[in-house]
Amino acid sequence: MSFEERIDLWEHAFICRAEPDGSGRYLARLDYAGGPAFIADELPADDLGHGSAEEALRQAQLHAMRWVHDRTGDAQGQF
Repeated sequence: MSFEERIDLWEHAFICRAEPDGSGRYLARLDYAGGPAFIADELPADDLGHGSAEEALRQAQLHAMRWVHDRTGDAQGQF
């Protein structure tokens, strides 16, 4: 099983990862992989340990969706 995947949201691409933290838990990691212009905004950090790699990977995906929404949508989900 891969603990990394690329997701494309609108014109932005992200690499979502689940990294083991050494105690049997996983950390969600998010990297900006490209878009219409390089984005210098800081991506969300998640230092909470998750019980599984799948859970951490899902959390990274949610961080990416929230990041894009905060910059492209409104509170009603309109893009």
